[in-house]
Amino acid sequence: MRLGLRRLLTTMSAMENKGPSMLASPKTQDPLFRRIEDVHHSLNKPYGRVLDAGTGGHSLKWLATLPDEAVDCITAVTADATSGEGKGASDKQSLLNTSRGDALVEGSWCSGHAPAGDAFDTVLCDYLIGSMDGFTPFMQDSILGELRARCAPGALLHVVGLTPIYAQLGGAVQ
Repeated sequence: MRLGLRRLLTTMSAMENKGPSMLASPKTQDPLFRRIEDVHHSLNKPYGRVLDAGTGGHSLKWLATLPDEAVDCITAVTADATSGEGKGASDKQSLLNTSRGDALVEGSWCSGHAPAGDAFDTVLCDYLIGSMDGFTPFMQDSILGELRARCAPGALLHVVGLTPIYAQLGGAVQ
């Protein structure tokens, strides 16, 4: 645990205001994605090869706003492209730049149908762990290991989560 905290503190201390870079782009209004933009900007680190590990319309829309010179390619993975956020991803698939190698992949991380062997510079885990309940329940603890295996040296893994819907409604789990 100490090593993880040391890495976090080192990363945070490296975040100082630097001059203009290829990462200068219109900032998103979404506070979650804005934070990711700020991290990349402060480290002057391009996105490179991006893995959107649990893609949906929301994250694909944001990824499409990133400057082309900061992104090598995007691999967007969804467990089900016909419903929920996965359908949102297939509806927004046209935002992907297939000429640079962008792709939408349908498959569950725990079923062996997710992309194998690729190493990514930026891994986005946008509400993936919470949504796994519908596709691979009780496997949430293994997903971070799966994603870590897909990280290139020096990669950034962004884990994004939201307050559960029942908490937003003021109810309790029964």
